[in-house]
Amino acid sequence: MRRVLCRPTLLLLASAIILSAHGAGGARAASATVRALLAQAETDATAFWTQGSDYYKAGRFAEAAEAYKQYIRLRPNAPEARYWLGSSYYQLKQYADAAAAYKEAVRLKPDYRQAYVFLANSLDYENRYEEAVAAYRRAIDLQPDDPEAYFELGVAHFNHDNFAAAAELYQKAVALKPDYKGGHRNLGEALYRQGRTQEAIAEYREGARLDPQDGKAFRLLGDAYERLKRHEEAESAYRQALQIQPEDSVRHFGLGNVYYNTERYDAAAESYARAVRYDPNWASARGYLGDAYRLLGKQAEAIVAYKEAVRLKPDYADAVYGLGLSYLAVGDRASATQAQQTLQRLDADLAAKLLARIQQ
Repeated sequence: MRRVLCRPTLLLLASAIILSAHGAGGARAASATVRALLAQAETDATAFWTQGSDYYKAGRFAEAAEAYKQYIRLRPNAPEARYWLGSSYYQLKQYADAAAAYKEAVRLKPDYRQAYVFLANSLDYENRYEEAVAAYRRAIDLQPDDPEAYFELGVAHFNHDNFAAAAELYQKAVALKPDYKGGHRNLGEALYRQGRTQEAIAEYREGARLDPQDGKAFRLLGDAYERLKRHEEAESAYRQALQIQPEDSVRHFGLGNVYYNTERYDAAAESYARAVRYDPNWASARGYLGDAYRLLGKQAEAIVAYKEAVRLKPDYADAVYGLGLSYLAVGDRASATQAQQTLQRLDADLAAKLLARIQQ
């Protein structure tokens, strides 16, 4: 296999060849050798760049990264190669390596806005929040009218529970791009987390209007309506969300909550059962399913649901409490007492409530 030489090595080799040349004939020969070496280096670099691009387009990101690394050996000052190396690592979810490559890209090209955006994304995935924010800010400085940069910075703030800052940035994004589908939905989420539910509803509705296939927007709209006890509107929103994605456990759970809160326990149990079917390890869905069965008088089914909930989440106090009530309902005071003893280390108030029921 022919050895590929990096550019600094080639330059040193070229200098050595020229210095060792003797006479006019030797100089001409040395010059020809140097030109041949540099031409070969250019050919090698082009080949590695093409390989990297082809591998990346084919989704073969590990091989793309290797090709771009070889290109960088020959062209160490090429910011675009550093960017695509970072993007290869990014697709592989190797975010620390991606961040290192993007940092080199922006060092070589300080106005490389897109590299700053993905540098920030990579840092955010690495939970390097302050560094990520600084990179997003730099991207915004380079292009202040780009809604995507405001949106991505908003996501970073949202993921770190800074909902007020996130809302402000999402508002800037949708101001720059009023038809920004995801921007309105995310703005709604940030407002909802601040308790600004009515404002959140307006943003969710706008997001759903812009993208009628955005099931998440409809689901979040359902959550907001249900918070305000606007049950009919919540039910309608959840149903629309489920039409888009019928196998989403969260949407079935939300619809179950509407039924539960309006005392339609049969329908609630059916919705919670679907949520469990699509997410068998969701302890809360099993706990709520137990509640619905218990209120329907189906204690055997409730006990099974509660036991599974507690198996999945041993400190699930509400499920232990419900289990105790179901045991009492079937006359099993010994098991109810055992549940009460478990509750004593989980939730003193619920333990006292269950004890009072046992002693009646």
